[in-house]
Amino acid sequence: MTEIEKYSITSGVNIYRQDAVKWADAYDGEPYHALFCDAPYHLTAITKRFGKPDSAPAKFGEDGIYKRFSTGFMGEEWDGGGVAFDPNTWLSFKKVLYPGAFGMAYAGCRTYHKMATAIESAGFIIHPAIAYIGGQGFPKATRIDNQIDATEEKDRWSAYRYGMQALKPAMEMICVFQKPYEVGKRPVDQIINNGAGALWIDGGRIAGDWKWGTQTDIRGGGYNSRRPSQGDVYANNVIGDSRWPANVLFVHTPECNLIGFEKDGYVINRFDDGAKPWGKGAGHNFTPMLVEGYRPVWDCSENCPLRSLTEDQRDYFYQGGWIYEQFKYDKKPSVAEKTAGMSETDKYAHPSYKPILLNRHLAALLLPPAEYKPRLFVPFSGVASEMIGAILAGWRYVDGVEIDLNNKYIPVAKERLVFWAGWVAKGLTDPEQILRTSQTEKIHEETLKELGLEQKKLLFADEEEP
Repeated sequence: MTEIEKYSITSGVNIYRQDAVKWADAYDGEPYHALFCDAPYHLTAITKRFGKPDSAPAKFGEDGIYKRFSTGFMGEEWDGGGVAFDPNTWLSFKKVLYPGAFGMAYAGCRTYHKMATAIESAGFIIHPAIAYIGGQGFPKATRIDNQIDATEEKDRWSAYRYGMQALKPAMEMICVFQKPYEVGKRPVDQIINNGAGALWIDGGRIAGDWKWGTQTDIRGGGYNSRRPSQGDVYANNVIGDSRWPANVLFVHTPECNLIGFEKDGYVINRFDDGAKPWGKGAGHNFTPMLVEGYRPVWDCSENCPLRSLTEDQRDYFYQGGWIYEQFKYDKKPSVAEKTAGMSETDKYAHPSYKPILLNRHLAALLLPPAEYKPRLFVPFSGVASEMIGAILAGWRYVDGVEIDLNNKYIPVAKERLVFWAGWVAKGLTDPEQILRTSQTEKIHEETLKELGLEQKKLLFADEEEP
């Protein structure tokens, strides 16, 4: 490879300053076991008109909209092109991966299909997408009545809006894809040989008590023997108090806090003679049975979109137990999370932070057994949120590549990675616990300084007392 800037955070975690496609094309090292990235969303169609290198400068317009859109999402130049929609991009990335390797890439709802099409055109297999759902987005709709003079027409259209984001945006997509296994070889042999090609289901299991109400609750019996699993569905989906990871992820607001778990109970009717539901239990005697368990308790902010799901027990999804226990709940990144470890606490250093807890969950699904010394490729690494989630999940070899045209992101990424990697070295991997402990130590350090005392140095796990 040609000489490029490399920043080593630990012996296995690095950031390269380079165009990710060119970097991948020149890469000649050991293949990676997985890919994880937050690719440019390319949300603005107007970049086609004004964002090209030879285009005339976009006019400011009455409110600056054309000037802003010509440079992409929130005015960022890197989002004004089409690299994520180019099959050649993903073809270059495919070359650095093991056969069977999985990839995950964030995408915008309006442009997900373009990225997924490009990835598929490059020869990857597209898996069911993951939906990442939150409630802090806001609509950008245009009123009609404000542009009408006639009173009658104004009243008729007062409740209508138009525009590309007339509905409140509450979901982002995560494309899940896989490099095909080598032809002529069994997938299981390839997985065992190089460690790539499988998802770590137990690493992504969702904590919470089991509740009946779906077809996966059936235990044994004739119905179950006709399922592909050929076994006890309950046993296959539940280990201890955790459940199979789903492809829907919900997020609370940064102000919400998980304060604990409380006992929860509900009544089901069990047929006395073991009859099965769905038409075979009609007329059979049954006995009501109380099922006890636990459910998470959140202290939610007033504007949390999930608040009603946990308070309104009449809600169908709550009754069925689908939401808060089968699906994973994370939080939008708080200011403390965005700025942890930074010398200048600019919470707007990047326009699109992804929650570290969410990234840890996704990275854990991608993680092979430690014996394979898993290697993760993170193109478009930005301010390193995906890299941070990966090292918290257990990845020890992570390479991020970021072109950083304006030298805004890599300095932030380095500081954030040093902070989070330091806590991993001390044995902590839970983001909330790390932030709480960090804040406590910061207050302790400031108190000692006020008292004129010295702060004892915290040692990393592999360091010895001087």
